[in-house]
Amino acid sequence: MMCEAGSKELRKGRFSSGEVSYFVTICSYKRNYISGITVFEAIRIAFGWLEANSYIKLFCFILMLDHIHAVLQLTGDKNLSEVVSNFKISVVKQLKGKIESSKFWQQGFFDHRIRKDEQFMQVVFYCYNNPYRTGIIDIEEHYQFWYCESGIQKELDKRMDFYRARETEGNSFNPRLRER
Repeated sequence: MMCEAGSKELRKGRFSSGEVSYFVTICSYKRNYISGITVFEAIRIAFGWLEANSYIKLFCFILMLDHIHAVLQLTGDKNLSEVVSNFKISVVKQLKGKIESSKFWQQGFFDHRIRKDEQFMQVVFYCYNNPYRTGIIDIEEHYQFWYCESGIQKELDKRMDFYRARETEGNSFNPRLRER
């Protein structure tokens, strides 16, 4: 039986567990532009509340133009759907009166259970490089709507040094730059 995207049928049997890391993507309603310092701060506060109440451990998140990516671990008694729902509600409450649209988030979310430690850093690196890969920033620039734990950030900085060196040699890992 085929299910439509966003269908509740797709979520039947979904199981989320603690002690496991998840890569979560949440899109804005109709993929509207949502990036900005006000939204970033609301997201940071919402994740901070979830952490302070022992529902999650947040490793990183990035606010893109019309979606966010987050890498987190469940630590409390809420499942992933409940955590994402609470997150969305918290962000919208903080932005009330600051945004024009009555709908802010697209219904549902996308998630991927990260199964191996080495895959964990690949996913975090994917998030970190998203603004560069999409052409929002140059490789030398720092993206202002990025948050990451300091220990993980140190590992990312080491990886970026490698890629920056490749850039100066003309061996870009950004496909857009390779085509030029």
